[in-house]
Amino acid sequence: MISFDIGNEADQSGTVVQNLRPAETHKTKVFIPVFKFDEVLPKINVKNISLIKINVEGAELEVLYGMEKVLKELKPIKICEILWAHNNQKLLDCKKRNDSTIKTLSDSNYLIYQIIKSADANLVESFKKISTIENTVYTEENRELCDYLLIYSEELQVLEDNFTTI
Repeated sequence: MISFDIGNEADQSGTVVQNLRPAETHKTKVFIPVFKFDEVLPKINVKNISLIKINVEGAELEVLYGMEKVLKELKPIKICEILWAHNNQKLLDCKKRNDSTIKTLSDSNYLIYQIIKSADANLVESFKKISTIENTVYTEENRELCDYLLIYSEELQVLEDNFTTI
């Protein structure tokens, strides 16, 4: 069981990461059960996974740790929001977490591409290969730059055949 902090029942910024957004106050703590994906998968009789979407408000690293076996064996493509710091005081903490996330992905032979969207954020225009997550403060102006495509290195041809990369 872990603590999930939310401001209200419809809070899209709820998180399990303590003090992720120091300026925001979460009014409610809800305790939720958490399971490793690697342990759940065999019990739900799924043999293949093509795509995983990860949007967990700062807990990306924990999610990846919970699916290390899936990453290595099934090699699914992942679309993942990897958050930037919410203020200058969180830059160092955020950099450490994001560096660990990149290392975990690299150790599993995943390549990381930043998703570049159109000005209205309705279309994907291209993918930019990266080796580090930018260490900057999240703003409304740059919020659409926090999405990444994570693809197993041997599957790179799928990306190159279907999209523009830079």
